[in-house]
Amino acid sequence: MRLMRRLLPKSLNGFLLLGLGAIAAPLLIAILLAIFQQRQLTAASQRLVLESVQLAGLSQDLYEKIASLERSARLYQVLRDGTLFAAYRNNDEQLANIIRVLHGRMKSSEADSRLDALSIGQQVIRDTVRDAAALAGAPVEFPDLADRVEPIAALIEQQINAGRAALQERTERAQRQLLWESTLLLPIFAVAILAVTLGLGRPLRQIDRAIGELG
Repeated sequence: MRLMRRLLPKSLNGFLLLGLGAIAAPLLIAILLAIFQQRQLTAASQRLVLESVQLAGLSQDLYEKIASLERSARLYQVLRDGTLFAAYRNNDEQLANIIRVLHGRMKSSEADSRLDALSIGQQVIRDTVRDAAALAGAPVEFPDLADRVEPIAALIEQQINAGRAALQERTERAQRQLLWESTLLLPIFAVAILAVTLGLGRPLRQIDRAIGELG
């Protein structure tokens, strides 16, 4: 008790500063926590939007590159133009690159197996079409590649929806946490105000007594 009395301020200004600090500290901590959580949610939301846009674009690119691959192959078989074969090779390489990128972006073993199946289908066509002469004389079947893209596109959509659901759950959890923190702050504020009131009571009584004695 004596130690506590020694630690207490001896002046009215000291009591005021101590009381303001006791009231402001929990509020400041709550505000800082809210700002930190808000920044985390904003960053997570931005990452989700960027990832969703990129995955949706890659899914569309798969369909487009397979269509371009087939179109350039068919045109070359009819026209036998070297630029068409170069376009075929370019589309083939871009398709392989999209598959590699998706391997790094997808987060499920099923997606990896589906992408591996697509790569195997592409490799079968590559083994058949080793050069321009092989493409000119060999029948190349492309619809199988398009069929293998459909489950990959479904998995991409599933991953986007899962990320959206996880972000929503995280937001709701943060809201519940802020509610609990606000609820806990109420008794802390009450205790701080009571302590300030009691602390200020003594010097105010002394001032009132001194005024009475002077009167």
